Amino acid sequence: MTTRYVKAPQYPAGPLPKPWIFLAGGIPGCRDWQHEMTELLLARLQSGTIFNPRREIENGKFDAATRDEQITWEFRRLWDADILAFWFCRPTLNPTTLFEFGTHMARRRCNAPDAPVIIPGIDPGYAKENGLRVQIRLLDPELRISRSVEELADATAAAADRWRDGQKEKGDAA
Repeated sequence: MTTRYVKAPQYPAGPLPKPWIFLAGGIPGCRDWQHEMTELLLARLQSGTIFNPRREIENGKFDAATRDEQITWEFRRLWDADILAFWFCRPTLNPTTLFEFGTHMARRRCNAPDAPVIIPGIDPGYAKENGLRVQIRLLDPELRISRSVEELADATAAAADRWRDGQKEKGDAA
């Protein structure tokens, strides 16, 4: 079994091992939590593909074409992923991440046949933590919320094991 790592904006040719795991969460103004998460997952996963949306940019800004390419890359990987690991990090509000989270939670809530497994994590002290916790509890009371990137990696690896074993479920009820 193999684990692959794909960083935006790349997309390798040929088949990639399943499950596909997308690292959704804050980028601008947030520490590079995706690097830590990737290292932890590479040590824990038996197989799968990790998609990391964080990419290197010059001068800290995208031009319009690069921005559109990035948004398109993320959109496609989010909709193709089997597992979405969301991390809401300080100090920003992560408005795009909130939008993406709501979109994909709605897919699950409506029992869409292609809905991904969602693994949420909230950085302690995240400004919208309380409201987000209430929303998650209302949408899915069984959904466990990780409080560190390490917990998120553990929960994601466990979900990948369940997915691979053909026991895809609504979320992390471990």
